[in-house]
Amino acid sequence: MLVDGFFVCYFCLRGKTYNSELKTQNLKFKQVNKLFHKDQKPDIPTPAPLIPNHQTILSMGKKAVSRLFYTFSILATIFLALLTVGGWYAQYVSPASSALFPLPGLVLPGLLLFNLLAILYWAVRWRYWVWVPLLAILANWDYLSSIYQFGHQTSPQGEILRIATYNIDSFGNDISGTTCRQVAQAMKDHQADILCFQEFRASREFPMDSILSVFDEWPYCAVPYSKEPLLQLAILSRYPIADSQLIKYEHTANCSMWCDIAIGTDTIRVFNNHLQTTHVSQNKRKLEKELATDNRRNYTHALTRLFTGLQDNFILRAQQTDTVKELVVHSPHPVILCGDLNSPPSSYTYRTLREAGLRDGFHTAGKGYMYTFRYLKKYYASTTSSIPIGSKESTTTRPIWNTAIIIRYVWR
Repeated sequence: MLVDGFFVCYFCLRGKTYNSELKTQNLKFKQVNKLFHKDQKPDIPTPAPLIPNHQTILSMGKKAVSRLFYTFSILATIFLALLTVGGWYAQYVSPASSALFPLPGLVLPGLLLFNLLAILYWAVRWRYWVWVPLLAILANWDYLSSIYQFGHQTSPQGEILRIATYNIDSFGNDISGTTCRQVAQAMKDHQADILCFQEFRASREFPMDSILSVFDEWPYCAVPYSKEPLLQLAILSRYPIADSQLIKYEHTANCSMWCDIAIGTDTIRVFNNHLQTTHVSQNKRKLEKELATDNRRNYTHALTRLFTGLQDNFILRAQQTDTVKELVVHSPHPVILCGDLNSPPSSYTYRTLREAGLRDGFHTAGKGYMYTFRYLKKYYASTTSSIPIGSKESTTTRPIWNTAIIIRYVWR
């Protein structure tokens, strides 16, 4: 039993030793195997590539187009706002020093309309970019108040002086005198005291004597004559005209004039102006003719001529405005300035005349929208302003295009 027990014990110990040695050898083998195969990676099955279906591709395309349109909308809004602010700043820049700034001022109503559409667009999308066009519109608040006035006109107190200004455009080249009689009747209906006409040309069939006989309710008239071909001006008045002068400008048929009119014991100086035209209508017709020829060279030439003509006329009008400003500043009498100024309230002309001490009659006492452009189909508008007798305080009508404006001045 002892022997058998000894052998059992021996073999058990030997088996444990053998297992220990076997584990040691296996460990060494694994270490050696790692040394020889350390750069080899286990084979991992590669997943099959995912092929997007048609709906996935369409969704990705829509997102890309949406992001592109959003970015474009932001850039367009910023660019539009900058142009609109440039239109506001145009009034402070002389066209002689910059050929680009007058252009945004000329199309400022359209720019403001597009900014309003941008506000609606961003408001619907509920984005903070709505503030960009809103600030651009607020920057032009002075312009907006010059074309639209809230509130109510007060009833005038005191003696009323009514002045009408109208670019008559040669009475539409009517040789029968019918248009002339209609205009005279309209002035009578509005009880105008002083008439300031631009392009007051007569014809061979209906000469100047015949025209003045139609306006016989205004016995005092000043129709300056010049050897040079000019766009004729005229001032007709119920009150005596003490003095008058024609103001001619270089390189143009446009001109201005002033009259000293005695009203009781007082005298006022009325300026009648027809400043440099834009020639947009004439150049537009030329451009349409060039387009009809289907010639790209002629088309490019017409566009260049259109832009150059605008630039040249901007400069000429600015020079004429500076001349009128000096005459207004040095006038010995209160001034009423009116006429066809070919300039919107966002222009250098309008700003310069305001700086001469003139007040915009509609801006100070108007109501509602100031219709001035003939295609808006309201040919007569009225406003009331006040001028104390014996003072240097002066006023001006709105810049207009081929429109009759009736201005009522109250003498206090």
